[in-house]
Amino acid sequence: MKGLILKDNFQLLKSFIKRKYLLGMLILLSISMIVLKQDSWIISIFISFILINNLQILFTSDINDKWLLFMKVIKKRNITLVISRFLTSMIVILESTIINYIYIQTTSIIFKTFDLRTVLIITSISTIIEFLYCSILIPFLYAFSQNGITMVMISIVSILFIISKFVNVKNKLSSFIVHTSHGNLILLIIITILISLLISVIISNLILNIKMRRGI
Repeated sequence: MKGLILKDNFQLLKSFIKRKYLLGMLILLSISMIVLKQDSWIISIFISFILINNLQILFTSDINDKWLLFMKVIKKRNITLVISRFLTSMIVILESTIINYIYIQTTSIIFKTFDLRTVLIITSISTIIEFLYCSILIPFLYAFSQNGITMVMISIVSILFIISKFVNVKNKLSSFIVHTSHGNLILLIIITILISLLISVIISNLILNIKMRRGI
């Protein structure tokens, strides 16, 4: 398991350096701080999702490098592969959260916009959305590989469009959040994330099992 996680993280880092993503991110963040000033935190959150979407590199290389076939030959359990890939995604989310916090806190100090509590709230909300997005993304990447992100975007936009048509749903959700204590709300969020990740792992494992039986 540890070896699989190290392999994935090394591959992501290598890809970032090779494609000059890190340099591009630093330039984009610097420009956004100068141009957007106090609103530049939006760009940092946007970059977080770019980091997560780069997990696609791992799934495409699995196919191109015949990695899954190799894992099948050495009889590595599919669930181990799935869990290690999820743990890698958790590391990416943790890294993006740290980047977000440092960047938003820095811009807040420079432009005197947000206090520490607001920075933590923005960072936390971003992290929660990243976890939920990742739980949707990974099964799609297992199913559609290089087309996974496109399929996820189509699905999310379609779902949000349908939900937007039901005004009562939005009103009830807003009312629920307002009238729920912070402690219960945090507990509910944690449970929701854990359930989402569990379902995502199960679905991803089923998809990988089917692919392995078909010879990828």
